Amino acid sequence: MANNDKDIIFITAFRDIGRSSWSHYQRNTVEYIQRFFNLTLKLNNRIVAFVDPPVIQTILTSFANAEVQTNGAIKFPVNLTLVSYGTPKYWREFFELDCTILSSESYKNLIPERRKFNPEHCRPGYNLANHVKINFIKQVKDTYPDYRFYAWVDFGFLLDRPVSLSKVNIDNLDASKVTFGRQTLPRKIDALEMLTTDEIYIRGGTFFIPKDLVDRFEDLYYKKLQQWYNELHITDDDQNLLLQLYNDEPSLFCLIAADWFTLLYTVAQNQ
Repeated sequence: MANNDKDIIFITAFRDIGRSSWSHYQRNTVEYIQRFFNLTLKLNNRIVAFVDPPVIQTILTSFANAEVQTNGAIKFPVNLTLVSYGTPKYWREFFELDCTILSSESYKNLIPERRKFNPEHCRPGYNLANHVKINFIKQVKDTYPDYRFYAWVDFGFLLDRPVSLSKVNIDNLDASKVTFGRQTLPRKIDALEMLTTDEIYIRGGTFFIPKDLVDRFEDLYYKKLQQWYNELHITDDDQNLLLQLYNDEPSLFCLIAADWFTLLYTVAQNQ
């Protein structure tokens, strides 16, 4: 099937949660923007990016400087839409609870010593910055309802493969399932046990949702977050939550063996 412009739309987001000053897992905003800049030059599908207003200006300046330096060879991509990050649904509802749980002794006692400095266990905003991905996808689906697939790609996506990303091949996607990358074969492990393990099962850096499943997937995600925050009184990143959703309903998922950034390359292949 020949791809057309309404096959797939990509969504990404960036909020500065102070990562440049972290003592562990440090990454600065300049690095994030450079990675995003490189991605927009390679990926020709439409991209909607939700970013903090100061970052919007930095991105515009980066493209303006590149246009001057390359004599017009690089210009602001016509397929890129920049939108203010705002306050997405999950952030608005759960941020205060997230902060309270992270600072509670009962939660800290659940976390092994070796994992206490992992950002998912000590940095306010980190987990919700991952969970709100589905909020942004839902927002884009409601705004641009004519696409067949809505895809997430992390703002800090690392272009490290000599593979064309000019157009993603949706023939490689299952139109009846959400497609994620898996690092390890999933197993039955509950959310509390996942707080103690370093194993990664399902990756959330890139994923694809058919139009007809966006609303349902956001609802399932929301109900799981409600359970975590209001009943279990825990917080964790999207890798844990995705595993719980998969174990609840594995038939909803198509899992492809992939590391953090490789799923996009796999789907982009033409064979």
